[in-house]
Amino acid sequence: MYILFVIFFLISLFLSRIIRKYVRGNVVVRLIRILLMGCSYLLIFIFIPFPKINFEVSISFLLVVILLSIVFILFDCKQLLQSNRRGLFAFLPKVKGEQLISRFGEVSIIPIVEELFFRGTIPFEASNFYTVLMVFLSTVLFSIAHYFGNDKTVKYHVILCLFSITSAGIYIFSENIIYSIVFHIIFNMPWFITNVRVYLYQKERERRKNAI
Repeated sequence: MYILFVIFFLISLFLSRIIRKYVRGNVVVRLIRILLMGCSYLLIFIFIPFPKINFEVSISFLLVVILLSIVFILFDCKQLLQSNRRGLFAFLPKVKGEQLISRFGEVSIIPIVEELFFRGTIPFEASNFYTVLMVFLSTVLFSIAHYFGNDKTVKYHVILCLFSITSAGIYIFSENIIYSIVFHIIFNMPWFITNVRVYLYQKERERRKNAI
């Protein structure tokens, strides 16, 4: 199981980097790219059981998950506040529609795929030792997956590891991957909203400039 997990991770990581490098273009191509990057990770479920999904959620536990998401968002609060200063929007790199689609993937397809692969593969029937071992392994690989093309600071990866362990704990406690997916989507949401704000501001600024 653990060897299989690592093998699929390495194959999927390699394919993701190839797809990210060569599959570029308009909105449709970006959507295809996101889907292709996710498919390779999900192929592992040909060999192991698919994680438990139950849409009948507990409101009280869902509120706990939302609260935990907000706690992790607060770790990035300073940078988020700075990036949302409207006065700086005009000086930021132009946000294109294609980039916005990629950002949308981070609050839709990507969190689903990542939670299914990194948390949904944690075995419930195994002993506590092997469950902890799988949580540790998935946390390390989750951090490695976010190393390429992202922040490489120690702080960033410490937060990622804590995030991964928390998400794994949510899944183990609830035995329902839906909660982990919600946790992940909410955590990614602020940066998507930030990019939408910048995009709309720049489009409006461009429209006004053309109207003069």
